[in-house]
Amino acid sequence: MIPAHVWADDLTGAAEVADLLALRTGRTVVLSLDGAPGPAGAIVVHDLDLRHSSRADAHTVITARLARIAPSERVFVKLDSQLHGPVAGYLAAMVDGGRRTLLSAANPALGRVTNGGVHRVSGPDGASTRLGDLLAGVRHRVVDRDTLVPFGPAPAVLAADATDQRDLDALARIAVDHGLDLAGGAALLAALLEGGHLPPAPAAGASNRPGTDRACLVAVVGSSEPAARAQLDAVRRRADVLTLDVSPGRVPAAIAAADAALATSRDVVLARSAAGGAEDLAALAHAAAAVLADRDPAATSTLLTGGHTARLVLDRLGVRTLTAVPDRPGAVVRLRAPSGLTIFTKPGSYGGTHALADLLDSLPPASHQELR
Repeated sequence: MIPAHVWADDLTGAAEVADLLALRTGRTVVLSLDGAPGPAGAIVVHDLDLRHSSRADAHTVITARLARIAPSERVFVKLDSQLHGPVAGYLAAMVDGGRRTLLSAANPALGRVTNGGVHRVSGPDGASTRLGDLLAGVRHRVVDRDTLVPFGPAPAVLAADATDQRDLDALARIAVDHGLDLAGGAALLAALLEGGHLPPAPAAGASNRPGTDRACLVAVVGSSEPAARAQLDAVRRRADVLTLDVSPGRVPAAIAAADAALATSRDVVLARSAAGGAEDLAALAHAAAAVLADRDPAATSTLLTGGHTARLVLDRLGVRTLTAVPDRPGAVVRLRAPSGLTIFTKPGSYGGTHALADLLDSLPPASHQELR
């Protein structure tokens, strides 16, 4: 089943589900940054850009969107599988809008599972979230695939346990059978579309690197996630890549240095310092947009790491729509802007230490097929 409305709370999440929908359906999938409808026949994924909003603002935005659609039209809200962001605000709006919503942020392939009403993220930086605490003040019930049904007619969040793909497949079937809305990660959408079984990955596309006329890459790393910082540190050691730390006082110098490197077909990484705050992120977006605006889209591609970073850069470039260019399933997604610029997006929490270095060699990396 393809939901009538697909909303994501940040840009990399929107890109991931757009890519998944394009791969599974073979249809044109457009990512909208301003709420505009897409072309006739296209599936539209809306980036609501709410990950860093307050609970009250998130509630307001979701409420306004629900007011514009029919009660019978099903909604999928793409969440972070680590449950970052004002999740309770989204779900409170769904309940207040008369919706029964199945919640599952589980992604067993990444070690992100929910058991006994506790969502756990594996790894050294992992955390546990008790769903009852997350949903305090929101009408909800903690369930699993065996206790989900029956449920009453009252609007509520059905916060579901899921520890493997079979759980997600069963939850998706129940949601379809009973007309539930859904909120969760890309693994839940995959289950909804095709029982959770990924299609064979297409043959690897041509690398960005071979040949003298390859496109130069401008990578932009604004995420403060530990994974993103480790990837950045690994790239700093490469002599063939110019890595520049951008701060408010260094924007003109960073733009000039990046332009000079790109003129010699050298790849560039623009980064926010690890201790940098909102002003540093704004400076990074300013520098990145300035560099990209002066480049021939046919001779340049960009990698935007972190959903908030990606949105800031695209806003400065005036990009309001993107089209998914499906390559293979995963959290690294290829998109095309109306100008023809190729844009890759990657969540800041994605990949190992050498993920960024691998991406500089070949986008997207053939070895990764994970869903965030």
